[in-house]
Amino acid sequence: MATARLLQNAGVYDWTNSGSDTLPSGTVVVNGALVGVLVRATEAGKLGAVQTEGIFEFPIASATTADLGAKAYWNATDGVVATTASGNTLMGYFVAASQSGETTCKIMLAQ
Repeated sequence: MATARLLQNAGVYDWTNSGSDTLPSGTVVVNGALVGVLVRATEAGKLGAVQTEGIFEFPIASATTADLGAKAYWNATDGVVATTASGNTLMGYFVAASQSGETTCKIMLAQ
């Protein structure tokens, strides 16, 4: 019978900052199809933690609108949440409607 061994509780995974700068807590991290938020500031070359569960407030372009429950995508180029899949990475769902003119939105991360 095959067995599994728990390595880490779900929701947070270890990640090494391969860049040349320290990244602050709250930085959005994209690894393939996985989108998460850096738990604490992480120096270049050091091990950090990325959270992939929970409800977070993210920046959104002020012209973007979305209904409660709509899919949310991360636009890494502009550093904002988007409502279109093309060129962006699925990150979760809107847990509150987003109206035109707003600059932040509430997203439940869902991988």
